[in-house]
Amino acid sequence: MAADDSLARKWRIHCQQQPNRFPPLQGTPTARKKSERFEQQFIAQLDRAELPLGVRAEAFRRILELRRCTARDVATFFGVDPRVIVAGLSLLELPASRPLTVAPTTAVPQSIHSHYKAA
Repeated sequence: MAADDSLARKWRIHCQQQPNRFPPLQGTPTARKKSERFEQQFIAQLDRAELPLGVRAEAFRRILELRRCTARDVATFFGVDPRVIVAGLSLLELPASRPLTVAPTTAVPQSIHSHYKAA
């Protein structure tokens, strides 16, 4: 079993143990199976350390949409600061004409946190 399969399995168990924070996937059995497959692919992406910021943010966004949970809940499981997820989601909303460049020392403006709440 690959490492990403193990992480996906841990995520699935984590979600099942906390149904009030991580609602079950919705839809028909076929739709749920497809959503679960997508979720596993996003988790596999998050397990890669060299993943570009935009791709990582998109994976977090998809997981949040699939599970209808908060950034804080997802951040706790994946061991990241909720502000990282919130900032990444905000970057995804930038117009396509604006280049996505982020320096490691750049502070995240407070206005970014107003759209996505961590809790």
